[in-house]
Amino acid sequence: MRSSLSLRRWIQRWRRLREYCRQIEKENAQLKSENAQLKERSAWLEARLRESEARNRRLSESLASAKKDSRTSSKPPSSDIVKASAKELGKKKKAASAEAPAYQKTAQRAFSFTRAASDGSAVRIKASVSLETGTAAVLKE
Repeated sequence: MRSSLSLRRWIQRWRRLREYCRQIEKENAQLKSENAQLKERSAWLEARLRESEARNRRLSESLASAKKDSRTSSKPPSSDIVKASAKELGKKKKAASAEAPAYQKTAQRAFSFTRAASDGSAVRIKASVSLETGTAAVLKE
């Protein structure tokens, strides 16, 4: 009886161990799958890193050559690239218009006054004075 009991225990243990091995094999298969995916991702990231480093190197070289001008290298001044300023890119300079600016519009004043004539009568005079040139013009007497 004792031997049959110990045999049953060994069989139960063997079944538990077999189930445990199956679980470990499942887990191992999942881990292998994840590992393969991570290796693919790692290879992709390394390729992206190499591309980014190459691009960074090209841009650095390009920037270094763009910063060189006649003041920072042995290049002649005629090889300098003249870049437009931000203001010039955004707004074009206005051509001189026929209309004078506001501060110049006030530089000419028209006025009128009354003056006594030699015979004693009043004479109304209209005149214009240019403050820029200092000239006066009588418009109407």
